[in-house]
Amino acid sequence: MIYKIVFGTFDIVRVTIFASDNLNISVTKSLLGTGGVSYNGKIVSKKRSLFGANHLFDCMEGNETVQYRININWGQGVNIFRNNKAVLLSSMY
Repeated sequence: MIYKIVFGTFDIVRVTIFASDNLNISVTKSLLGTGGVSYNGKIVSKKRSLFGANHLFDCMEGNETVQYRININWGQGVNIFRNNKAVLLSSMY
């Protein structure tokens, strides 16, 4: 699992995770309070909150339905869980 944090002009956090050639999760949070999650380039969750939000979505990976839970917390970072197992914890921005 490889991740990188990229800072943009209006984004205060952008985390991209490349788990494999077929899996790319991107998490963003803007200065205006909009946060979103993209899975393989498709927006799967979008919320507005100044202090953070929880994003929950299901997707197919191979023949398996998996559930992702992504917590964006102001001052605490980004936590990503796949089927209730931690993928990334406290990636501070």
